[in-house]
Amino acid sequence: MSGVRSCFRTPLAFYLREGRRPNWEVIMTQLIDRLNRELETFGRKAHAAFDEGKLQLELLRLRRQQDTAARDLGLLTHRRERGGQVDVRRVDSLLFRLDDLEARIGQLETEIAGRRRARRERATASEVPEADGVEQQPAGGEAAGTI
Repeated sequence: MSGVRSCFRTPLAFYLREGRRPNWEVIMTQLIDRLNRELETFGRKAHAAFDEGKLQLELLRLRRQQDTAARDLGLLTHRRERGGQVDVRRVDSLLFRLDDLEARIGQLETEIAGRRRARRERATASEVPEADGVEQQPAGGEAAGTI
């Protein structure tokens, strides 16, 4: 088993090497515990990805609103340059709207970047160095476990 770690506290290979019968109840309990931990980890990662996806959708919505306001302002500016009537209050309203949207987009981008940074830090902190092919020896009570 070079390079592969067993998910069991008492590797099955130990029992076979020592000529003992494994305690299947203990092995299955350990396997179920490991599966449960992995499922919980997967659930947390999926939840984080879902939350980030919602933030990305909100960011796209705000950018679309910003594009619409900028287009409307451009049309009003074009109309004014061509000698048409333009309501100054409408231009001011669009300028304020663009400023507000720009601030909200900046806040959202900062929040998304912070969450990504935190996720990367958690991922690097949770990486545990592997024990290079070293098998764990069972505790006194586990080695004698028979059916």
